[in-house]
Amino acid sequence: MLRSRAVREGTVGLFALLGLVIFSGLAIWLRGGGFGQSGYKFIVEFPDVSGLQVGALVRFRGVTVGKVTNLQPGEQGVAATIEIASPSVILPSNVLVQINSYGLIGESSVDITPTETFASNTQALSPLSPDCNSQIIVCEQTACKGSLAFSFFKILLV
Repeated sequence: MLRSRAVREGTVGLFALLGLVIFSGLAIWLRGGGFGQSGYKFIVEFPDVSGLQVGALVRFRGVTVGKVTNLQPGEQGVAATIEIASPSVILPSNVLVQINSYGLIGESSVDITPTETFASNTQALSPLSPDCNSQIIVCEQTACKGSLAFSFFKILLV
């Protein structure tokens, strides 16, 4: 009788612990955390961000690849920190980075479009590598210039 009570209490304790582990893992996953490779960040300098907010989506060739993690206003414009979720997404150094507005409410996002084609051997390159060549690809913590695409906000101000 005493042994069966200990087994029941032990089983309840294990299920409670398992539930806590599953709940914690789910919470980390929903917040965007993970245990795999982390992405990389780079900075885009815009003259004006026109409604862009932290958390806005970043698209490369129309596919969501990251988000805006920080906006820092300065004397010459605004520096936006862009986080690309996966280091396997390789961006060429010659890209057009624009802020676009979508939808009925004008939600802003960042669109990255390559201005030239990639060489075929770029898969061996890594933006996180210490010897990353910023003349070929966008590397961790490099800076580039951005622009504002067509915006209804600009029309309203004129």
